[in-house]
Amino acid sequence: MLSFVTKVSHGIGPRSNTLTFNEDVPLFTLSLINSAIELGGPSICQHPKLLALIQDELFRNLMQFGLSMSSLLLSMVCSIVLNLYHHLRMELKLQLEAFFSCVVLRLAQSRHGASYQQQEVAMEALVDFCRQKTFMVEMYANLD
Repeated sequence: MLSFVTKVSHGIGPRSNTLTFNEDVPLFTLSLINSAIELGGPSICQHPKLLALIQDELFRNLMQFGLSMSSLLLSMVCSIVLNLYHHLRMELKLQLEAFFSCVVLRLAQSRHGASYQQQEVAMEALVDFCRQKTFMVEMYANLD
């Protein structure tokens, strides 16, 4: 699984061929990552290299795709982060804080030039996270 996530996260990075950027390829790649996290979620903590890859490279790429102009990519990124929250919330406190402050909250506000669709996806993501029993308490306790 580590080699799969490594190759996939290299394939979705912003340094991947930007001249031929197509929304379909990143969406497919993100859906593969989402499936891998759904299936292997509880056991990710048992693999330190995989956890480090998720904490560093994957989250960095997710945040960059979350700020792209595509509301479809943003929606898929939010789904992945929600799955990561379900399985790894204690290991990803810093990454979750960065995602919410730099992506979700930024897009939810109209003053940063986000489209209506992006704002809608950001608000839906906030609602999805707020439906989790421990989310609000953890955000209050862990975020500045």
